[in-house]
Amino acid sequence: MSCNSLKFFLVDIAGFCRNCLSK
Repeated sequence: MSCNSLKFFLVDIAGFCRNCLSK
């Protein structure tokens, strides 16, 4: 896995958690 892909993956997880907490 490239660093760029890992960054996108972490950002996606962070956004997902934010969505859960927002609800």
